[in-house]
Amino acid sequence: MEPESKHIELSTDTWVLTLPESWKPEAIEGGVRVDSADEVFSIYVSTYNVDTPISGWAQRDIEIVKNSKHSDPENDFKYMQETVDLDSNIQSFVLDAYDKKNSFRIYTQHFRMGNKLVTFSIHDYWCQSYKKSVNYTKDLLKGFKIKT
Repeated sequence: MEPESKHIELSTDTWVLTLPESWKPEAIEGGVRVDSADEVFSIYVSTYNVDTPISGWAQRDIEIVKNSKHSDPENDFKYMQETVDLDSNIQSFVLDAYDKKNSFRIYTQHFRMGNKLVTFSIHDYWCQSYKKSVNYTKDLLKGFKIKT
């Protein structure tokens, strides 16, 4: 990510996201979508009130994500990372999906705090190199924090 001196900050009562000023935010149902200036990357952040049991939620959500976002027959996703962290007050999982054939990567992280669920996704619409995309998204992830 190229350094920019000015940043925008988007936040709710559950999360905060800091990005370079060139990124363009747009309200969507339940959250926000923010597009990079070149429109190669999009970030989606949504907050939901959920009443599903805390036990087993991560595995259920991973299956929901795999069966919805990634189910377009044109996509050929390989799951590069699938991790679950249930050992803290903020439970989370990461699902990193890469479609080399279509140069498309979706990095998704869900955070569960009691009955609040925050979903955070980065879409790389022109992922020519998985490694470069991972390095770029690491910088983006530094700007996202769950409020405790």
